[in-house]
Amino acid sequence: MTQRTPTQNRALHLWIRRLAEAMDSAGMDMRTTIKVPIRPTESNVKEEMVKPVLEAMWPEKHSTTDLSTAQIGELYEVMNRFTAEKLNISIPFPSEDELMMRDNP
Repeated sequence: MTQRTPTQNRALHLWIRRLAEAMDSAGMDMRTTIKVPIRPTESNVKEEMVKPVLEAMWPEKHSTTDLSTAQIGELYEVMNRFTAEKLNISIPFPSEDELMMRDNP
C-alpha cells in the first residue's frame, strides 16, 4: 500500500477548506452532525464529516495520514457524492497544477 503523498495531503486539506467555505456560503451549519448551530470550518468539516466517513470505510484507520494514495481518491469520491446529493455542493479535488499556482503566486 502506497502512503498518501504530500501533494495529496495538501490537496485533501484544500478541498476540505473549500467544502467548508461552500457550505458556509450556502448558509449551512454543522447541525447535521451535532445538535447546535456551528459555522462550517476546515477543522470541523474534517473532524465531524470526513473522519467519521474515513473510519466507516476503513475501521482500522483513524487519520487522513493513515490513508494510501488510492484511499484518498476513494474517500473524496464518497464524500463528494454525498455533498453533491445531500447538500447540493460539489467541490472538485484540487489538481497538482492548482496547488503549485497557490504555492507560487
